[in-house]
Amino acid sequence: MAIEFTKSARQIAFEKSLLLVVAIIVGGCFAYVLLSGITDEIIVKIASAVALVVSIFMAIAVILEVRAVVNSGKAWRVVITDDQLSWESPIPEQMKPFQVALADIDRTCLKITRFRNSKRNPKKEWSIILRNRHHIAIDGQMSGINPNKVFEALETKGITFEQVSERKGSAVNISG
Repeated sequence: MAIEFTKSARQIAFEKSLLLVVAIIVGGCFAYVLLSGITDEIIVKIASAVALVVSIFMAIAVILEVRAVVNSGKAWRVVITDDQLSWESPIPEQMKPFQVALADIDRTCLKITRFRNSKRNPKKEWSIILRNRHHIAIDGQMSGINPNKVFEALETKGITFEQVSERKGSAVNISG
């Protein structure tokens, strides 16, 4: 029996549109600070101008991405059959679609790297390790489908889902 995960182009466009709204709001706030004359501090004006430019580029990137997804009309789709894993992407430039036989998969892995003495979020790396020791890296942001769900479904097909946690950084907190 096949296991299938799908995320439609409409759903993807809606999620990306939320990012667009955030970029527009942030850009509007910085444009207001820049143009309203709230402050005469040059550093504030420069920082506001840089933030405004970044938010404009973010908005353009999101618009282009939404347009590409909607124009393709396709969806992110992962199908796990008794003998194959198929991962389809509506934007091949973002994530290359692939198919692999389950017999060729050694295990799947989620590596979580936590940074000591840092406020950074942990880094998550998903990968499919093949029997020939090659890796297929899965980007959690670009994959469209939550890799965790896919890897847990692969466990039902007898493929080990390994979760590795590591810490990086000095063990001593140094303050100035």
